[in-house]
Amino acid sequence: MAAETLSANRDVRRQDGKLVAHKMGASKTIYSGALVATASGLAEAFTDAAGKVFAGIAAEKMVSAASGTYTVKVWKSGVFRVGWYDDDAIGQADVGAEVYGASDAQVCPNASGSGATKKVSQNIKVGVVVGFESGDALVRIDGYAR
Repeated sequence: MAAETLSANRDVRRQDGKLVAHKMGASKTIYSGALVATASGLAEAFTDAAGKVFAGIAAEKMVSAASGTYTVKVWKSGVFRVGWYDDDAIGQADVGAEVYGASDAQVCPNASGSGATKKVSQNIKVGVVVGFESGDALVRIDGYAR
């Protein structure tokens, strides 16, 4: 069977897409400014664990009681100040590098298999370093948040 085609105008619904509400898993707490992941399509605070997909940065704090009942607003684009997880302090040489999620509060420049002491295990990319401030990374998440 062939895919349907339009034979008349359709009411197109559009939203900006920069700030999106995600349904949350049961008994989850997500803090404003946290890296957010989805697991089986439901939002939770980011952890470096198998099966996670980076969703963006939480725009609000939300606590869920039941799965799929609560939603959290998540930024899908922009530059955010995020903690740095590495043995070495962040510096100019890190600008332009992709980073991986280490927790809901930190990013890491080191993938699994690297010789670094502090590294991630799942290699979930969350953005690109565009600058740094007081030991934290300024990370652009455009194109990384799903």
